[in-house]
Amino acid sequence: MANLVDVMKYILGQLDYTVKVKSITLPNVFVCETTKHLTVGNIITDGGGLEYLVTAIDVNNYVELTPTNGNTVDFDSDVMNLPPVHLQHGTPQMVNNEYLDAEVDTVDKTPFIWVYENTESDLPARDSSLEATFDVRLFLLAWANEPEWVNDQHNDLAVKPMQNLSQQIIDVINADYSFKRVNGGRTRPRSNFGVYVTNNGNEKDIIDEDLTGVELRFNLEAYDLSGCNCN
Repeated sequence: MANLVDVMKYILGQLDYTVKVKSITLPNVFVCETTKHLTVGNIITDGGGLEYLVTAIDVNNYVELTPTNGNTVDFDSDVMNLPPVHLQHGTPQMVNNEYLDAEVDTVDKTPFIWVYENTESDLPARDSSLEATFDVRLFLLAWANEPEWVNDQHNDLAVKPMQNLSQQIIDVINADYSFKRVNGGRTRPRSNFGVYVTNNGNEKDIIDEDLTGVELRFNLEAYDLSGCNCN
């Protein structure tokens, strides 16, 4: 039977981590279609491996890049290579402990996707072409400057990039013959994700970091491709 965590690792491995550049008017680097999951604080590389810090962004329009980590050359490339998307899975406590064990700044550990594993999967009928059907629930999270950002900044600098990432995931699934096409889904903004408030007014940490993003839910039907391995 297919395993949801393995499936999500496979999907993340199919993501395109490049952004095509339309034009450059320094410090603005205009993109062709989308800025994907980029946000301020991320480091991208050009085609030659030189590193640049994203110091400002207008999502799906342009980014401002500053040479960093010893690089002194202005950005001049037709492509930006993006940082990877990390994967987390397990209970809130397990994810929190594992996340905090990685002793690097939050911006360097994000974006990440938390696969919420307490969701159901259906076993298909014996003669079905499907291997499994998953009720997928994901939290797509970027770093957030909680003490200083206002609501618009949470929306522009974290929610929108994670909405881009959610669409990338759906697009990868729909382009892959391993899965049945996803014809719907649901997203929900998750600002200030690190803390949630219960009905009794008690605050409880989910992950002890400043994070904002979106929740993505959809049904994923994976085909049984075992017969394709025969010679």
